[in-house]
Amino acid sequence: MVLAKPMTIGQLARRTGVPIKALREYEQLGLIYTLGRSESNYRLFDEEALWCVQVIRTMRSLGLTLKEIQDLTALYLERPGEPIGPHLGEKLEGALTRIEAGSLICRRCGSAFVIFSLLTPRSWQERLS
Repeated sequence: MVLAKPMTIGQLARRTGVPIKALREYEQLGLIYTLGRSESNYRLFDEEALWCVQVIRTMRSLGLTLKEIQDLTALYLERPGEPIGPHLGEKLEGALTRIEAGSLICRRCGSAFVIFSLLTPRSWQERLS
């Protein structure tokens, strides 16, 4: 098996579309690991890090927080033989609840905007008097 050449953090950012700052945060949280540093002191990553970043992006797109992803990762590493699906399902239910709550707030703001846009400056003064 031929191993791919290690990537710098900039190359990993370009290949994944994830900002360097976010990749550094993922590393700090233990979600991705470096192979070490180059002679120029750049962080080096392999294809596994690329895969991990893609998984993180997918989970984020489903509404999971980095903390939830970190919890799932820790659970997987602690119990590698245990299916992660039920735990992922619980996290996704929580994400759905947050998304629905945010949607309700957006709808309420939209309704308020419509009401306020119908009021003229004169009707504002009358309401404030």
